[in-house]
Amino acid sequence: MPIGFRKVLDWQIPVLGEGEVHIWVLPLEKGGLLYESCEGVLTDQQLKRRDFLAFEQDKEAYVISQGSLTLLLSAYLKIAAKEVQLGRAQKGKPFSVDNPTLQFNLSNSGGLCVVAFCLHHPVGIDIEKVRQLPDLEVLIDCNFTRVEKADIRKSDNPLRRFFQFWTMKESYLKAIGEGMRLTPENLEFSFDRSGIKLLSVNGVHDGDSWQFDSFTPSPSHVGTLTMSDQIQKKTYYKVA
Repeated sequence: MPIGFRKVLDWQIPVLGEGEVHIWVLPLEKGGLLYESCEGVLTDQQLKRRDFLAFEQDKEAYVISQGSLTLLLSAYLKIAAKEVQLGRAQKGKPFSVDNPTLQFNLSNSGGLCVVAFCLHHPVGIDIEKVRQLPDLEVLIDCNFTRVEKADIRKSDNPLRRFFQFWTMKESYLKAIGEGMRLTPENLEFSFDRSGIKLLSVNGVHDGDSWQFDSFTPSPSHVGTLTMSDQIQKKTYYKVA
């Protein structure tokens, strides 16, 4: 089990306090109680979206990621899963209609899903499975600043470093609700032993109100959590 994770075997949700973030890590595997529970809470519209997907692994990932989000929201909100309602903000970021103060964000990659929850403060999370990319150099040139490119290329493991920087940018963009409207090359991060720092957005310093956590949901994954500087505690839960 990755260091810092607690193993949770049921859906008994701990209390989410002020200034705290809960992060759930779930396997994207068909079969078993988790998959059945997730499939059972999908709406008719979600089931149609699942059936529209071409590949079986994408269908499985969709069922567990969306079903887990519904089950977790149901537990935090203390309402039935079928009563959970989601809305979309102006720029597409989902929110809880039942309690908009409960902020959340989701990401999945390479057989894992992560969901982050926080009260009142926006949160963004992103994970990536470290995998070979035939166009790695092109992606580095297109998506990173001069300083970040140099950091990646001088790293002992440029491929892993690439994905670490990618999750930094994605998690921040998701936290502010911009998605890819603000392109990754317009963000600049630094990453060293002292942690992650947001150096600039569109060339202007904008990191004072945010903090970042680089985490390892599995030996083959990297991830970044973006949260308010008001957050004092974060807890990771891993569902078997």
